[in-house]
Amino acid sequence: MQQIKLTAVVSAALLLQACTSPTVPVYQTSAANLIRLSQLDRNKKLAVGSVTSRVDFNKVSLCRLAGAISLPGNESLEDFVRGALIKELVTSGVYRQEAGSIINLEITDIHFISVTPAYWRISARVSSPKYTQGYQVSIKQRFDTSYDAISACGNTADALVTAVQALITAILNHPKFTSL
Repeated sequence: MQQIKLTAVVSAALLLQACTSPTVPVYQTSAANLIRLSQLDRNKKLAVGSVTSRVDFNKVSLCRLAGAISLPGNESLEDFVRGALIKELVTSGVYRQEAGSIINLEITDIHFISVTPAYWRISARVSSPKYTQGYQVSIKQRFDTSYDAISACGNTADALVTAVQALITAILNHPKFTSL
């Protein structure tokens, strides 16, 4: 009888743990990105065009038994990254929706590892109507993890903001960025 109770408690704990959905925090701008954008010609304004993805985030966001990583407001990955890029440009004063220079982004890969060494890897192709061949960027953003699934997946969700900041840094610091 005691074995049955123990099995029921363990099963319930696993079910509850599997229902947890770690959520990515709202995107915050990066000081490094704002500094880089402040170095651009203030008369030149940028807009963000399409942000697409070759990867289905719902298929890659499952984290251990803690459930899928959720984006804030149930946004899509494309909307999250697009919003992050716009937020960086607006905060730095170089964004204008109808600007002549438009940045398009295609996420070509995104995945994470939540065990040591934990990291997010994001690759993207950046282009514009003026520079259609574009260029590739790729980042590997490490973060601290934890032994238990709930903490590790919470850390994974939190680290996506830092990973997207690093992706935007790679976009802005690429030698071909000014060609856009």
